[in-house]
Amino acid sequence: MLRKIFGRYIIFPVLFAIAASIISTLMLVKAQGEYTNMQTGASMPLPPGVVPDVEIDTRAFLSFRPNPVGVGQPVLVNVWIQPPIHVSRWFEQAFKITITDPDGRQQVIVKNSYRGDASAWLEFIPDKVGKWKIKFDFLGGYFPAGNYTVPPGTAVWLPRVVEFKQSCYYKPSSSPELELTVQQEAVKSWPPSPLPAEYWTRPVPFEHREWWPILGNYPWRGPGGGDLWNKLYPNTNPYWGDKYSFIPWVQGPESSHIVWRRQGAMSGIVGGDIPQFEMSTVSGAPTIIYNGKCYQALTKVINGMTKTVWQCYDLRTGEIIWEKMDVTRIPTVIEYDPGIGEIPEAAGRAFAELGYVNLLYIGGGLVIKYSPWTGEVTGNYSIAPLTTGLYYRNLYALSVQDLGPQAGAERYRLINWTTAGQPAVMGAKSRAPSIISNTTYARGSIPHSATGMYV
Repeated sequence: MLRKIFGRYIIFPVLFAIAASIISTLMLVKAQGEYTNMQTGASMPLPPGVVPDVEIDTRAFLSFRPNPVGVGQPVLVNVWIQPPIHVSRWFEQAFKITITDPDGRQQVIVKNSYRGDASAWLEFIPDKVGKWKIKFDFLGGYFPAGNYTVPPGTAVWLPRVVEFKQSCYYKPSSSPELELTVQQEAVKSWPPSPLPAEYWTRPVPFEHREWWPILGNYPWRGPGGGDLWNKLYPNTNPYWGDKYSFIPWVQGPESSHIVWRRQGAMSGIVGGDIPQFEMSTVSGAPTIIYNGKCYQALTKVINGMTKTVWQCYDLRTGEIIWEKMDVTRIPTVIEYDPGIGEIPEAAGRAFAELGYVNLLYIGGGLVIKYSPWTGEVTGNYSIAPLTTGLYYRNLYALSVQDLGPQAGAERYRLINWTTAGQPAVMGAKSRAPSIISNTTYARGSIPHSATGMYV
C-alpha cells in the first residue's frame, strides 16, 4: 500500500511471498479498456431463439425465522440457489418471493442476487394472525459469452477481467411453499442471562451474551463510550493510556481469593547473617491475558542452556498450553478485527460474530500478528519508513514520521494508521496495515501519557 505524504512516500509492503506472486500476476493483466465484448455481469432472460452453449439445472432454497412469530414482529427471509455463480456475475431481477397472507392476498417481491453466492434476503412484518405462506421462484438467468469484470477487493488472486468463451443459462427452479404461523402474542427473543453471582470459568458459552461487560481482557485498548460506559465509568477517558492503570470491563473480587496456583518467584526471609531481610525473585506478570489464557516471555533452563521462551498458560490453573523458543518479538497487545462487510445492506460483517483475534507486536519497522490459539505467525508486515507505533485503541496506532531537517517546519508528520487495512490475501485471518490520515506535528515523538488528546 502506498500513500504520498508531502512529496514523500510511505510504504506498507506485504512480506508474504504469495502476495508478491499475486502482484506479479496482476501486472500481466491488460487494462480493462483493451478488452472487447465487455458484459455488465447481470443476468438476463433467455433471449428468444438463442440456444445457450451450456444449460445448468438449479435448485431453489428458502428459509425464514422466527416461526411462529407475533403480529408486528419482523420475519427474516433468506433465498438462494445451487449451484452458485462466478463472482463477476449476479442474477438481475431473477429472485421472486411470494408472500400470501391468511386471506389469500399476495405480495410479490423480485430481487437481485448478490455476486457469486447467488443469494438474497429481505424482512417483512406480518400484520394479521393466521397461516401465512412463503414461496421462492428462481426465474432463470442467461449470461452471454464475453469478458466480465471482477469487482475490486473481491478476490485478489483473480485477474480484473475474466473471459467466458461459452454462454450459459441457469434454468428456473422453485422451492416448496412453506407455512408461517403468526400469533397475537409476541414471540420472545433469546432469554437474557444475568451476570454470574458465583465462580465462573472461560470460555464463556455464547448463551451468556449479557456477560460481555465483565469479560474484558488485558491490556485493554478502547475506545470506550456509550451509555453503559458512562454509567460504570463516569468522566473517564475512553481511550487507553499507559499511565492510567485502568482496566475496564472487568469485575474486581470483593474478598480474598487465589486466582491460580502457579509459582512465579521465590520469596521469603533470608535469615542467617541478615536476619529479617526479605528477598524475592520476580518472574514478571503476563504481557497479555486473553480469554482466560496468559501470554508471557520467561527465562528457563532447557538441557542445561538458558533460553527465553514465550508461554501460553491457563490463568486459573497455571497449566502450560504451549510454549515457543526463539521468539524475539513478543506481542504486547490484542487486536480484535471484525473483518470486512460482506453484505452491502447489512451493518458490519455478514458473520460479525466470528471476527478474528490476533496478538500484535509493533516495533522494528514491523507489525507481526500471532494466533492466540497456537502462537503461530498469521501476518508479518513492514511499516517502513516508520519504526514503531503507539497502539492507542483497538485497530489503530499513532506514529511520527521524520522527513528530515530539509522539511523545515513540516519535518514531523503524525501518522494515524490501522493495523487492519485491506487483506493481503482474500480469506486471510489478518489484514495488512494501511494509513488513515496524517498531519504536521510539532514533536519528534508521542507523549504516551496523554494519548487521548491526539485522537
